[in-house]
Amino acid sequence: MIHTLNTKRKIESNYFVSKGEQIGKESVKRTMSDRKYEELKAALEKVMKEDRIYLDQHLDMTKLQQAVGSNRNYIYEVIGRSGQGSFYEMVNRNRVEHAKDLIRSNPDMMLADIAEASGFCSPSAFSKAFKTYTGMAPSKY
Repeated sequence: MIHTLNTKRKIESNYFVSKGEQIGKESVKRTMSDRKYEELKAALEKVMKEDRIYLDQHLDMTKLQQAVGSNRNYIYEVIGRSGQGSFYEMVNRNRVEHAKDLIRSNPDMMLADIAEASGFCSPSAFSKAFKTYTGMAPSKY
């Protein structure tokens, strides 16, 4: 149900996404050419995979913009068109993958230390993200 203060405003029901409905790559608004998209996608992959910017606990869109050398709208578009979900989903997915590598290579490392080394600000945020992307608690992994 949608409430609005303006009773004369008509709201199209197909404008909204139902809970649990996925927004596909095709629904992301395209404002850049395919060539520009591929260039920015490569730059984003570089800062995520090679530079591992996601390990910065205080990473935000401004820092990512500076690292990629583009504006936030284009970066959001690249993230959306490439099927990575939101900015935070992309960052947390990379952090969880890094944490999984640390757990495998350092089985005696404390989970709080793994959380911090993976870019999470707290063990609880780490546990929640880990369970979201793996389906299990980090202690069970």
